[in-house]
Formats: sequence, structure tokens, C-alpha cells
Amino acid sequence: MKIKIDKIKNYLKNINKKDKNSDENIESIFKLSIIIPVYNNGNYLKERAIKSLEESSIFKEIEIIIVDDGSDDIETINIIKNVKSKHSNVKTYFFTKGPSKSASRARNKGLELSTTNYISYLDPDDECVNDGYKKLYDEISNKDIDLVIGNDVVEYNKNFRVRNYYKKFLEINKKEQINNGRKILLDMNFVVSSIQTIIVRKNIIVENKLSMVEGAIGQDTVFFYELMINSNNVKVIDEVVNKHYMYVKGSVTNEININYFKGHLIKEISKRKKLEEYNILEDYLKMVMDSYFKKYILDKLNKVSENELNEAENIVDKIYKVYEDVWKVKNKDIKIYLKSRGVYKDMNFKLSVIVAIYNNGDYLLNRAFKSLQESSIFNELEIILVDDGSTDKTTVNIIKDIQSKYRNVKSYFFEKGGSKSASRPRNKGLELSTTDYISYLDPDDASINDCHKKLYDEIQKSKADAVIGNIVYNNDNNLRVRDYYRKFVNVNDCLEECTNCRKILLDTKFMSGGIFPFLVKKDILTKNNLCMVEGGLGEDTLFFYEIMLCLKKVKVINEGLYMYYRNVENSVTTKIGLSYFSGQLKKEKVKRVKLEQYNVLYDYLNIMFDSYFNEYILIKLKQVNEEELEEAKSIVDEIYKIYDDVWNVKYNSIKKYLKDRGIYKNLNMKLSVIVPMYNNGDYLINRSFKSLKESSIFNEIEIILVDDGSTDENTVNIIKDLESKYSNVKSYFFETGGSGSASRPRNKGIELATTNYISYLDPDDECINDSYKILYDTLIKSNVDIVVGNVIYKDEKSSKVRDYYKYFMNVNNNLDISYDCKKILLDTDFMSTGILSIIVKKNIIIENNLKMVEGGIGQDTLFSYELMLNCRSIKVINKELYLYYMNVENSITNSIGTSYFKKHLKTEIEKRKKLENYGVLKEYVDSKYDAFFQAWIFEKLKKVKVEEKEEAQSIVDEIYKIYEDVWKIRYKSLTNYFESRKNRY
Repeated sequence: MKIKIDKIKNYLKNINKKDKNSDENIESIFKLSIIIPVYNNGNYLKERAIKSLEESSIFKEIEIIIVDDGSDDIETINIIKNVKSKHSNVKTYFFTKGPSKSASRARNKGLELSTTNYISYLDPDDECVNDGYKKLYDEISNKDIDLVIGNDVVEYNKNFRVRNYYKKFLEINKKEQINNGRKILLDMNFVVSSIQTIIVRKNIIVENKLSMVEGAIGQDTVFFYELMINSNNVKVIDEVVNKHYMYVKGSVTNEININYFKGHLIKEISKRKKLEEYNILEDYLKMVMDSYFKKYILDKLNKVSENELNEAENIVDKIYKVYEDVWKVKNKDIKIYLKSRGVYKDMNFKLSVIVAIYNNGDYLLNRAFKSLQESSIFNELEIILVDDGSTDKTTVNIIKDIQSKYRNVKSYFFEKGGSKSASRPRNKGLELSTTDYISYLDPDDASINDCHKKLYDEIQKSKADAVIGNIVYNNDNNLRVRDYYRKFVNVNDCLEECTNCRKILLDTKFMSGGIFPFLVKKDILTKNNLCMVEGGLGEDTLFFYEIMLCLKKVKVINEGLYMYYRNVENSVTTKIGLSYFSGQLKKEKVKRVKLEQYNVLYDYLNIMFDSYFNEYILIKLKQVNEEELEEAKSIVDEIYKIYDDVWNVKYNSIKKYLKDRGIYKNLNMKLSVIVPMYNNGDYLINRSFKSLKESSIFNEIEIILVDDGSTDENTVNIIKDLESKYSNVKSYFFETGGSGSASRPRNKGIELATTNYISYLDPDDECINDSYKILYDTLIKSNVDIVVGNVIYKDEKSSKVRDYYKYFMNVNNNLDISYDCKKILLDTDFMSTGILSIIVKKNIIIENNLKMVEGGIGQDTLFSYELMLNCRSIKVINKELYLYYMNVENSITNSIGTSYFKKHLKTEIEKRKKLENYGVLKEYVDSKYDAFFQAWIFEKLKKVKVEEKEEAQSIVDEIYKIYEDVWKIRYKSLTNYFESRKNRY
């Protein structure tokens, strides 16, 4: 018999080679691939799976891939061969080494062999019904869907039950399609559908490197989780598409023996890793783990034969140990069983206390841990000792000894070395925690007055996200209370709790409650992805700021609950050397980014940064050794440069130090003027900058020169020279090349601006009549969002005034101020304020995410419309404040080639979208578009070279098509032109 099977295996190898060669370089003619794993169940394959597929209306358009997992049943092999010979859409593959004890290996191989864009699965002992694959395929192929799911019907002892995934989906989602598979998985408490009821886009599996765990049982459930998590668009249909037969003879999931439990162990080891990677392990354990373990592990032990029971129980112990550090068992039967096995670990703690340790085991033993033992809820504290790589064996042994004695203590050891701050071990502690509440304790400090009992009781009672107590500083037994409570209630109407935590942070002037004594809901940290800056100093203060900015409710306690010992030996904050300043530098780089993201950077700099820099940077320099001083100062220079574009230094001591170092930047500016540059340095020096210097507030203007990639070295050198000479000038250089318009540098200028007010100046123009002084004073006095002056247009022969003031007054009852900017824009028939004789509040641009169309022409006019549609108030000035030079050499609006029209096309595409979003498209087209098109498109066509004319006209056709459904042309010249072009589009 063995000889016969070996011959079959050799024969099958040759079949595999033939199939592989026949598939090479062939583009799939099929709609979808269905993968069928087979092992010694050929009769089921023929009578159920294949027979049901043959009834599908798209049978011939389905690529059927039958993968044999190493059958030793000759009849099964012959059936597979016969099915393949009968149907041209069937391909096969035979493993010659097997079996693998689950369907995973065969399914994974099937995916490799598939040639279509859509994948589904079918077991040989099940059936597809109701033309299910046709219905699933129609949904996924005609829409932007990643995964489509149907229902199935389960047969057991000739009784049928529908598993209605559709109904459960709608109960949670209220609609059939959702663009977030991860969300629906969590909202449905990890309810799954069979992978035989789905079709999934193949790229979801391939691009995310998904595969089923080979040799595992229940691996298809984990695979379904992964499909959901990685699918952006999921659709369900209310159709039964699969009939699943339970308890089929020969199925590994129905034979309860050692292999069953081994298969589950393999799956669970992989599952934990995957769920952790997807950051849903905690959700899974809370929602599913008890019921899964009871039904598929514990209850199955009752069906194991007596001679295998002991080994099976040992495997179950290992399955529990996969999760023992994170799983809070709720089911009583599971608890009783695990206790009887002596493996149960009580995880029902109230809160987690994270202790970061490095070479300070004696302090841990005699202060931190000793104080924790005095807590009335000591046994309900999950104490997490994380060693940062201690080189001191005594410390390591103390940690191990504590853990061995107390069931509520867990530990983690990083490799020797240390990360130079407590951040790394604190972050790891958060990963290891299993409770819903987090607190921190340093090994050289002590919790006092039953700290954790009071914090926990208060957070339960108040339903707050975090609770904060007072800290007691111990400096050689001289005690001082840092009274955060008093500061909090003083700014909070004498109330002990607040639901506007951001306001508390600002009103207390960024006073840190610190992370001691502090208790916070864990999900505040995990859902907002909060962690401490590793290797930084003062990282706990920044962490506190972040937490406060994410809290919905905070409560304070008027009691000292934490003893902080100052000047402790080996504390990195008491040793002032290069590592101290390097740690501060690392933290400050991250701090700037984070505070900008939370939109509190300017508040922090104005309120807090001078005092912080003076106390923790400048004064600390005095404690540095002489041989390290110069290098320490260089690091301090780097810290200052993180903020030099936004920090208005107030402390004279800091100013003096920075001036002595030659790096001080005076940022006491009133407004920012953005100047876009490209190969026009001579104009800059002789016109715009020269006119700026004549302003009476020149030294209070932040001048931002943004070079768009000049190829002219002279321009680049002029910009650099101006920046080096004037403390109120800053520059930015894009890579050589140019973007084709002033939009990119103007947008960048907004990013770089540090004042609250914005204006623009072109390098080839001039500000006149002390314009910025007049505009600024008017805006401040009238407290409007935007203020506008008149512009003089000048060419070689003449000049004329663009009198926006007059137009404004005519539509506004002769009043020079309005609180309805949109009405002004409509009533003036979209007359543009322009952007060159204005000052606008920066927050109007930032909060509405306004940007100029990059690479377009006329983008400044569109931008001016957006300003008017977002500003609430406007004031006009009856004075010429800007001199605009027309027909300037190299100006893109004066160079008429195909690129001119391409850039207009770009702007017009965006203009239509934006004006439609603002609800003013019809008004714009009716009142403005004929005149605009005539002047800026049609007339410009006449100036195009003959060889470029046809291409230019084709682009103009595209511009016309943007508005053709809403534009009723009134100008005869335009009507005649487009009539002549009709046969072109």
C-alpha cells in the first residue's frame, strides 16, 4: 500500500508542474477565484461543493482552485482529477507532504495560484446556494467595496438555522455599507461571518500580507478579523449564500483529541500577536475571550478520552498562559477550573501603578514599595516594576524577589544600559497594564495618606477621566506642599472639577499637576496614542499637558498624597552635564510639534516658556563643568532655535545671553508681510524691500521672503544678505525649479508667520504712504477681520487707481465698515479686494484651511473671494496704499503661451469646486464670468504664437467645459467663438 501511495505522490508532483507551467503569463479570463481545500473528502467535494457551484449562473466565469492537503485516500485524488478533466475552469494542486492538520496551508496555496482580483472560499463538504457568488460578485465589482458579506444557513441533524450576519450588522450600523471595517468589528463585539459567505478584493490580502495560520484550528475566524480591519469599505447583503454542514465526519474541528487542542494553541499564540499589532487585544479580551474559552476549550475537555485528558489539560494551561498577563477572567467556571489547575492569575485589580527603575533598588524597597504596602488596597493594586536596564545586580535581584513574593507584582527587564530617562519604562508599563486606571510612582518617592485608595474612590465617585492630588516636596526633611488644588479652584470658580480641561491648563498658566499623585483612565492614553518622549528630560510635564488636552473631565483633591524627594543620588535631573541638556533638547523638539498639533504653542510660549527656559536651561548652565560648558551652550543654542521663529523672548537675562551668543531673533512683531520670490532679486532690493524700509513700523514687521526655487544665484544671495542684516527678516528656499506661480511660496509664508496678522507684497511692487502702519492701526482700532486700501496700477505710460473704497461705499450705504462680507462680495459683483493692499487676521486663513491654488494663475483673486466668504467684518480705507507695476518682465501673467492657459485651467477647476461649496457659483457665473473670460482668456488667445494656437484653444475648450452646465453666455464675441469651436468638443 505504501508503494502505491508513493507512486501517486510522484504522479501528483508532475501534475503540479504541468499546472504551474500552463498558468504562466496568462491573464485571467475569470471574474473571481474560489479556493477549496480538500483532505480525504472527495465524495463531499463532488456531491456538495462542485455540484452546487455547477448550478451558479456564472460557473464558467469562476476560477475554481482545488488544493489537496496531502490526502492518502486514492478515491479523493481520483475525484479531484476527474473534476479537473471535466471543467476547464478548474485548476488543482496536490501537497505530497501532509496532512497539515488544518485547511490553512491549502487555502494559502490557493491564494498564490489565483489569477483574478477577487477571492472567496468554499469547503468541500459545504454548498453555495441561491446563486450566492453571482450576487456577491455583482456587489463588489460594481462599487468601490473591499469586502462583501452574505448570510449562511447551518445544518445540524437535518435541522436548519440561518446565521443572519446582515441583521446583526444593521443593528449596529443602520446601513448596509460602512467605510470602516475595524469599527464595525468592534461595535459588533467581534461577531464573525464564515469566510465562505464573503468575496474580498485580492489586494486586501496581498498588500497587507495576510495569511491563515497553518496547522491551527479556528484560523479562519482570525483571518476574518484581519479582513475586516484592513477593509475600508465593507458591504453586507441580505442573502443566504452558503449552506454549512456541522459535524461532518473527518472534520478536525469535530474530532476532540490532542490535535484539536494543539491546533487551538498554535492559533492563539498567533492571534495574540496579531491582535496586539492591530491594537485591539484589550477589546477582544473584554468582549470575546471568556465565551470563546468556555465554549471551544473548556467544554471540549469533557469530550476527550481518558488516556489523553492529562495531556489535553496541559495544553489548555498553555493556552491560558498566552493571555495570563492581560486577561481578566470573568466566567466563574473558567476561574474554578484554572484555580484547580494552579495556574490562575487574579487580574481583578482596581488600578495599575507603574514604577520605572534604574540602579535604585534600595530606594524601591525602602520607599516606593514600602509605601505601597501601607495602602489599604495594596492587594488590589497591579504593581508594574519596569527596569530600564540596570547594571546593578542588587536592583535586579530586589525586583525579582518582590515579584516572587507578591502575586500583584509583575516585572519587565530591558537589556542592560539604560535609556537616560524614565519614559521608556513608563511607556512599557502602560503596555503591560491590565486595569482601566493608570498611576505612576518613582522608586525614590513615596505614596502617602492612602494615596491610591483616595484617588481611586474619587475617580469612581466623580466619573472623571482623571483625578489629581497635591504633591509634598521633601528637601532634606524640609517639607513644602505644591498646592495644585488651590491653583485649580482659583481659576475654576472655586469648583473642584471641570469639564473644560484645556481652559484649566491655560488659566493655570500651564502649571503642571504632574503625573504624581495622579490617576487617569487608561483609554485616555491609549485612544489618543499618548506616550512619553523616550530619552528626554521633563517629559512627564509634557505628558501631563497632553493628558489635560485630551480629558473631558478632571477632579482635584485637597490633600498631599505623594512625597517627592529632591536631590536624590543618581537622579538624572540632579546631575547637570551634557546628557541633561541633550535630554532637554530631545524633549523640546517633540514638545514643539505636539503643542502645535494641539494649537496651544503660542499660549505656552507667551505664558510659560521664559520662566521654564530661565529655570531649567539658563540657570542650569551655571552648574556645568568648565570642560563641558561650551558644548552645553551649543546644545542650548539648538534648544533656542527650535522656537526662534515663534518665541518673543521677554526675560532680559535670556535676551542678553542669546545676544551674547549671536543668535537672538527679535520677534516682537505686529504683522507678517509675505513676499514670494522667483528670479527677481533686483526688484526685491530696489522696490519692495526699499519701500518696506520706509515704513514707520519697519522694525515691527515680520518680513517673510519665500523663494520658489530661483535658478538665479543673485536672487538667492540677495535674500540671504537681507536676512543676515535684519533681525525681522526670515527666509525659506524651495528646491531649484519653480512651481509656476506665487501660490506655493505664499502658502509656505502662512506656515512660517508668527504674528496674528497677514499681508502680501510682491517683490516688483511697492507699499506706499506708510501703508502697513495705516492698515494695522485701522484693523486694531475697528477690530474687524480684514481691512482694505486702494491700489495704484502703473505701467510705462500712465497710472490709474483701483478704487475699491468707492465700490464698497456705493453698495454699503456710504458706510466704510460692514459685518456681512459675503453680501459685499455679491453686491459688488465679485469685485476682488485683492491680496496686496490688505491686512487680514491670520486665524481666518488657518481655521478655514485657506490655501492658494498652487501652479495656477488668478489664484490670488480666488483667494480674495474665500477671504470675503469667511471673514465676518471688513473696513475700507480711502487711501492709495499699494503701487502695482504692470507688464513687469518675467511676470507669468504677462507671458502668453500654452502654459498660461494650463495654469488658468488649474485655477478654474478649483474655483468651480470652491464657489459651489460656498453656495455662490451661480451668482459668480451670472455676474462675473463673461467679463472675466473675455479679459483673461479670450483676449489673451490673440497674443499666442501661431504654432501654439491650436493647443491653447484646446485648453480654453477645457476651461469652458468646467462651467458649460451653469454658464449662460451673454457676450456675443464669446458666443461666436464657442459656436466656431463646437465641432471640437
